Amino acid sequence: MFEFFDPLKRKYNEWRRIKVTKEIYTGSKENCKEGNLILINESSDDSKYRVIDKLNFNEELVESLPDIDSGMQEIIKSFYCSELYYNKVLKYIDPIELLEELGDNPILVSSKESKEFDYRHLVALYLELFLGIKSKEILIDENGNIKNIPRPDYLKSMLESVIKRNYPMNGFDNIKDAYSYNKNSEDVLHIKRLTII
Repeated sequence: MFEFFDPLKRKYNEWRRIKVTKEIYTGSKENCKEGNLILINESSDDSKYRVIDKLNFNEELVESLPDIDSGMQEIIKSFYCSELYYNKVLKYIDPIELLEELGDNPILVSSKESKEFDYRHLVALYLELFLGIKSKEILIDENGNIKNIPRPDYLKSMLESVIKRNYPMNGFDNIKDAYSYNKNSEDVLHIKRLTII
């Protein structure tokens, strides 16, 4: 009798948990010195940073590329790193669980500048593509004001391309829709099933 309501209840519980965090922020250590700071793919003894070990990636896996035009080399290296990071790290992490682990208003930080390729961007864009949560690169000034600043424009479409080639899309064009479908399917590997609490 209540079987009809189970999917609705499951969807409600899922989105109720996601609603806590509506945006994810990224920034350099230089631009973000306070808040829920989560260090991505770096280590630190400073207690103001939290590190989530499962997001770490061994950069020694990235081979040096041959000498080509420096602008083009950066894009090729970014694509290669995105592919490796997705297949070695992100592919095995459930987006909803990661979002919960990040906590409220997370700021993913590293020592790289905003316009440089960085894994913090990939983690934020991964959650944006799978869950629809917006991510922004920010700068927090000395008065605590938050300012949006640009990050590499090509990263979102690059990561989306990587995911669509390596994730079971099951006929969907949108990664978020494919994820919603897959997490309720028994046939898809590496997808953590949601349980009704």
